[in-house]
Amino acid sequence: VYIDPGKWTFSKEKDGSNKLLFKSKIPQNSDLYGMLIPEGIEIPLESLSEIAFDNAKEAAPDARIVKKEYRIVNSKKILFMEMEGTMKSINFK
Repeated sequence: VYIDPGKWTFSKEKDGSNKLLFKSKIPQNSDLYGMLIPEGIEIPLESLSEIAFDNAKEAAPDARIVKKEYRIVNSKKILFMEMEGTMKSINFK
């Protein structure tokens, strides 16, 4: 994983998990956030996308998949998935 430290800050989740949290440093994008959850177990991509969507539906019942596609990054097959919904009256994408 690579992030541009000039554009993003990151920290570990305080709950003791292995989650990494990202926040944009760019003023016009200051409301951009991200999260990385590294897993030590091997999960098929399709199963992982279903798990991610199920988790999103728990937090935001109106969550929906906007885009889902396979991509090749550094010779590795990855799955890009974009979701949107509303969580506690806050729209997310």
